[in-house]
Amino acid sequence: MMQSIPDAAQTDQVADLVLFVEKYGDTFPSLRKRVLQLRDAHSVRVDLLLAQDMLQAVRTLGENDANDKISRDACLGLIQIVVVLYARALNEASNHRRKLQMLSKFTPAEKSTHIMMCALRSDAIAHFGPGRQIDQVWRDDGVFLVPNPDGSSIVASLSRNMAADRDLIDTLDQQVSRAVILSVAEVQRRNTRVVHALDSAMNGCPTFADLLTQSQVSLGHFLGSSEASASILSGPRFGTAKGGYAAKRVQV
Repeated sequence: MMQSIPDAAQTDQVADLVLFVEKYGDTFPSLRKRVLQLRDAHSVRVDLLLAQDMLQAVRTLGENDANDKISRDACLGLIQIVVVLYARALNEASNHRRKLQMLSKFTPAEKSTHIMMCALRSDAIAHFGPGRQIDQVWRDDGVFLVPNPDGSSIVASLSRNMAADRDLIDTLDQQVSRAVILSVAEVQRRNTRVVHALDSAMNGCPTFADLLTQSQVSLGHFLGSSEASASILSGPRFGTAKGGYAAKRVQV
């Protein structure tokens, strides 16, 4: 009988699949591919969910303190974070994370908004450009010779920032929400592929269970909180598969 890892209900120790494929990826290349793909998709989903929360915060600030300068500046900062998180998730890749290819799943209008948001990130936010991808200027800086009442003049450096326009916020919200839906579906697909890859590895390698136990870590340490770990481990499970590992996927 194949050895089982400790039941999650009885211990804080869980199998770190990323650590496992870093150790044994050459032996289990299909599992390595699927685990890293799932990690990337999950990371993208987290960015998009954060962007969604930022937009909700913008709406709350706008409703409660629409005429307060600090609130207006906070809204502008949050909108910048939304654009950065979106573009980072869907238009940028690095050695640490690959992007999700969603463009083919967007409608023409969504593609247009996607292009606008990515250009806004590259032009206005990353490189101090005016951000003319939107109907108003994102930010503009100037130097002026301003006359004084006594007939003299002073040199003044001034800026104007984009107002938190409701139409723009609605457009960003619709685009981010659509991307969240697509990212959630992609995470679910990739999760299933990891389950199948685990099944294949368990069926094909008699020592797989022993190897997997060597990659156990404390979930509380990873999450930074024993309370968070307890919440995950006591939460709902879903999905079925052959063997004892894949049948206990945690929905988070």
